[in-house]
Amino acid sequence: MSRALIDACAYRQQSAGRVFALYLFGSKYNILWTPASFSAIFKSPSDAISSVEIRWSLLRNVFGAGAKCKKDYLRIHRSARAAVENGLYSPTATPSSLMMQTTLRGIQENAPSLVSFSDSVVDQNLWERTAYPVTRGSAVEISLSTLIRNFIGHVSLPSLVGSEFLEVYPTTLEDLWHLDGGFKWLALGVPRWLGIPALTRAHIGRRRLLDAVRSFHQALDCVKDDDPPNRPWRDPSDAGRILKERRWAYHSRGTPQEVIGPLDLNLLWA
Repeated sequence: MSRALIDACAYRQQSAGRVFALYLFGSKYNILWTPASFSAIFKSPSDAISSVEIRWSLLRNVFGAGAKCKKDYLRIHRSARAAVENGLYSPTATPSSLMMQTTLRGIQENAPSLVSFSDSVVDQNLWERTAYPVTRGSAVEISLSTLIRNFIGHVSLPSLVGSEFLEVYPTTLEDLWHLDGGFKWLALGVPRWLGIPALTRAHIGRRRLLDAVRSFHQALDCVKDDDPPNRPWRDPSDAGRILKERRWAYHSRGTPQEVIGPLDLNLLWA
C-alpha cells in the first residue's frame, strides 16, 4: 500500500490534473485532490453524480446489504426515507413529538442514577459499563464523554425500537460505536483479512446488530399475527411509529431481509 501511495504522490506532482485514479486491493478509487474538485462535482448536473448510488454503496459496504439486492433497494429506498422524513419533518406529524417525549421521559427517569458508584459490573447501569468506571471510596473515576454518549443513546434509542430492545441486546450501543469506529474502512471496502483492529471490531459489531434487527422484525411479525413473539422477546409492540411505517413499506414491496436489516441498521446508526 505504501508503494502505491508513493506512486500516487509522485503522479500528483507530475500531473496538473485535480483528479486521478488509484488502484488498491484490486479496486479503483477516483481521488479528488483539491477542494475545488469537490465544489465542481457537487455543482455538476444531477446525472454527473448519483446520490442513490452513493447511498447504495454505503449500505452495501458499511451496513452489510447483499450485493445482489440492489434492485430491491431501488424499489424501497424512497419509501424508507419518506417514513423518516414524514415522521420527523412534516408539520402535521406526531412521531417526532412522541420520540421527544420518550427521550425526555428516559432522561427524567434515569438521570438521578447516571452513575451507580458500584464496583460490581452486575450492579452498574448499562451505559456505565463501557465507560470503565473505577470506584475510589465515595468517588468514581469514569470517562465522562463515553458516559454521556452511552446515556443519551440509552434514553433515545427506545423512541425508535421500543423499551425492550436494549434489554434483549444490551451490547447494541457498544456495537454501534464499533461500527462507527470502522466506518471509513468499511466504506472504502478494505478487506477484513488485513487485520485492522477497528475494522475487525466493526465487522463483529455489524454482525451482531444485523442479527438483533432480524430477530426484532421477526418478533414484530409475530405480534402483528397475534402470535407470541419469538424468544427472548416479550412484547416489542412499543416500537416507534417511524420504524413501523418502514416495516409496512418493506412488506408491501416484498423487500428481503438482506436489505431490511441494513436499512434499519443505518437508521439506528444515524
